[in-house]
Amino acid sequence: MFKKLLSVDSRSASGSGAGGGKATLIANDTSISGVMRVVGDARIEGSFEGSIEVSGTLRITKSARVVCEYIKAETVIVSGAVKSDIIASRVEIRKTGQIFGNLETDSLGTEEGGYVRGTVELREQIDTE
Repeated sequence: MFKKLLSVDSRSASGSGAGGGKATLIANDTSISGVMRVVGDARIEGSFEGSIEVSGTLRITKSARVVCEYIKAETVIVSGAVKSDIIASRVEIRKTGQIFGNLETDSLGTEEGGYVRGTVELREQIDTE
């Protein structure tokens, strides 16, 4: 498999920006290896191996299989299988989601059936006023 740097600005590609309804997509029948950097949102339905940085929301769907050194995003929503450490402001694990790795987050939400094997570090929000 070719190793590549995938760098996309989904705001300019879709004209809508983060949260605008369109996202960079790795489709169900697609397998990619490399470094993915996305300005905006991203959705993985297929397989990805490498490392991921997303400035917006990263959605890992039920059909997705992700193996990474790390995932960094504003929000990560997991419905599929992930083997990676995750650093995000918010992590949501849906009922079909499985995470094998450590989480560092400000906010963690899990549905019944969601699974994490690893450490969870909830960062404190300190009010300095």
